[in-house]
Amino acid sequence: MKEERKRVAIIGSGIAGLASCHILGEKYDVTIFEREATLGMDSQSISIPPCTSRVDVPLRIFNPRFYPLLTKLYTSTAVSFAPCSSEFSSSWITKEKGVAGYFKYSNLSIGKLGIPYFSLNLSPMNWLTSKHKYRPSYLKTLYSTVLHSVSLFRFFLFSPFYIGARSALGMKPTTLGQYLKGGLVPYPKAFIYDLLYPMLSVVCTCSYSSLDAYPAKTIIEYYNTYGILTWFPNPLRTRLQYGGAHCRVTEGINSVCEKLSKRATTCVFNSNVTEVVPGEKPLVVSGDGSSREFDYVVVATQPHHASALLPQAKPELLDALKQWKYEHSSVYVHRCDSLMPSRECDWSNVNIMVGPRTTGLDGSQCSIWLNRLDDSIPKDVYQTWNPAFKLEDEKILKYAEFTRPVVTMDTEKHCKVVKENQGSGGVFLVGSYSRFDMPLLENAVKSGKEVGEILDVKF
Repeated sequence: MKEERKRVAIIGSGIAGLASCHILGEKYDVTIFEREATLGMDSQSISIPPCTSRVDVPLRIFNPRFYPLLTKLYTSTAVSFAPCSSEFSSSWITKEKGVAGYFKYSNLSIGKLGIPYFSLNLSPMNWLTSKHKYRPSYLKTLYSTVLHSVSLFRFFLFSPFYIGARSALGMKPTTLGQYLKGGLVPYPKAFIYDLLYPMLSVVCTCSYSSLDAYPAKTIIEYYNTYGILTWFPNPLRTRLQYGGAHCRVTEGINSVCEKLSKRATTCVFNSNVTEVVPGEKPLVVSGDGSSREFDYVVVATQPHHASALLPQAKPELLDALKQWKYEHSSVYVHRCDSLMPSRECDWSNVNIMVGPRTTGLDGSQCSIWLNRLDDSIPKDVYQTWNPAFKLEDEKILKYAEFTRPVVTMDTEKHCKVVKENQGSGGVFLVGSYSRFDMPLLENAVKSGKEVGEILDVKF
């Protein structure tokens, strides 16, 4: 007689919930509860005729070197993805609009190999022909390029040694701001605020003040393990590794949702889950007062939502979930080229625009040239995070808001509490926030994998 499969409820269907569904669905009957009308990872995506696939909001580009587990998840579920250019430019902005770029990073893709290099169109003729009154001088731009390149090389080469030495000596962990601005030879402010923080604010989706408070070890180890730092000699590694080409899903994020949710027995959309009651058979309670019994419940939401769903959880867990800090971001899909650099020769796939430090701006604007990533998208369509200028209403195609958890020096102890309480009352927590690491897609997938291991499912 065939043994009846145990039942698992997954609350939320972002990447953490979908990864948990695919992993646990091998052994369990999975029911997904999603408050939106479609799976959460695709809930903000839009179609732009004559585009053959949906444009995901926010745009998700990943590097197999940075995201090995996500890549494995996509490969095992036949999600199609292909290399794309990861070049980006940095430009200064004013109250009027963007100005000439001062730094450019490109990535030469050869098969699965990505070769990074720094570049900028430094032809003096571009300055002579540019009529924008706020353009920087040619010499200033050349100086900035050299300064940023040298400082970036220094950061990539020496940061791992610094973190390793502090750890070996038992010294107190330091924040990223303390590391960059302290010591015998502080990094130049121009490098911090005109290049490094703008880059990191895009990766971590947070403000400069949050980056100041970020654990330096978290940022540096992330790059040292997977990314650009692996290009440089480092005795902490046993072999030289090379960066991979950046990739993008080719069939749209809706195809990702479809393939990762295939193992779900049921998907309940427009659900109104109000509470999860831990117990020998945990309950999922809906807004109308009805409840359903499961063997396990996986809560795949942001921590503040998780705390609201789990009023009967252990006090220490509830307290930890309420300690996470967040930042809110706005994202527009639009046809407004004024949010791109003013000179087209400075346009890149990703365009980071930085305000003068005298303005007190606590973050950067990032505009993505969508057509460069997918030529089926109309040429005049862009996606911008946190625009510095007001967009014309008639040119806005989509507006969305996102809340992201921010890592601080206290995050590690909160993650430890979450780990210690995994499975208590049959309830598990997954999400990019739940592990002490960069809160990105890879971390979300790892959290689902770890729950699978606890429930005897290997991935």
